[in-house]
Amino acid sequence: VEDRTLQYRKIERRYDSKIDEFTDRAPEIVNASIQAALDEGARRVAGALKFSKEMAYLRSSYGPTGETKETSFDLNVRAFQEELDYSGQGLSCGTEPTKSEGEMIDAGARAGRLSKQAVGAVQGEPGVYDVVLNPTVAANVIAHIPATANPFMVLIGLSALGDRMGEQIGPEWLSVWDDPTLPGGVGSRAFDFEGTPSQRVTIVEDGVLKAFVHNTTTARMYETESTGSSVPMQLIQGMKMLLPDNSNIVFSNGDHSLDELLEGSRPTIYVTCNWYTRFQNYQTGEFSTIPRDAMFLVRNGEMTPIKNIRISDNVMRMFSNIDAMGNDRTQVWWWEVQTPTFVPSIRVRNCRITAATQ
Repeated sequence: VEDRTLQYRKIERRYDSKIDEFTDRAPEIVNASIQAALDEGARRVAGALKFSKEMAYLRSSYGPTGETKETSFDLNVRAFQEELDYSGQGLSCGTEPTKSEGEMIDAGARAGRLSKQAVGAVQGEPGVYDVVLNPTVAANVIAHIPATANPFMVLIGLSALGDRMGEQIGPEWLSVWDDPTLPGGVGSRAFDFEGTPSQRVTIVEDGVLKAFVHNTTTARMYETESTGSSVPMQLIQGMKMLLPDNSNIVFSNGDHSLDELLEGSRPTIYVTCNWYTRFQNYQTGEFSTIPRDAMFLVRNGEMTPIKNIRISDNVMRMFSNIDAMGNDRTQVWWWEVQTPTFVPSIRVRNCRITAATQ
């Protein structure tokens, strides 16, 4: 553990001083989000709003002491037509719920709009397509790479990055970092559970794998310094260990609008939500995931809603095949994205799509 007495920085926009007032406002916001979805054409609406206030105190026999106050929220809205295959999702998350009420209502409107656009979805065809992943999907699939830039994950065989340090794994214009000092980040923290000050870590720089996150134990193993990334993690029922983990994963923002990402003569599938990401081999990156809610095949400028397909590919190959990023970077945090991730929409070339066969 950290053996120095240290001063910790203050993380901006990490605590909403009016959180107790939001408890009374929350039902109104939920109703407004539902109404926004209905106004956009949804017939049914479901979802959940969660918010919390936490205080953490650190006192170590080695010297470090500190305390933090944190608030967070996440809203997940799903909107449906009468036929439940025609659905859409809207998400909103952050650290200051009383300043984010408009964003929560917008999440409901987005879910309703997507459900309406999904009406008439036809069976998708297997093949190789370009895919555009909205931030929700990119945070689950593409951010798996920086999320496993972790020596413990390498040690237990759950990372494909063990022998890739210093290699080009993505396009030259892509950088990704872990930033626990980011204002407004749900994972932001001034210090880790060992008392080490938190710091920004550049994981991928110009497409090259540059660093892992570390606590004091893994730092000694790798003959480097702790990055202030130690958290208690549950391995089996009732057992926790201090291990390195990400705080906020942050992707560099792109410069393309969604329309620009979908332009071109190549058949492109636009995915707005996914569930059930499962890996066949963590060390090589082979995985599959099921797109849910509204998705669309874009061909020659025409957008057709489709359904019942699966992305079956290699996450390392997809990371290297990123060829454009949107200018819509947003924070994503929900049950399919455990680490808060700031990511834009991402276009990936030549992605393998499968579908059920008779």
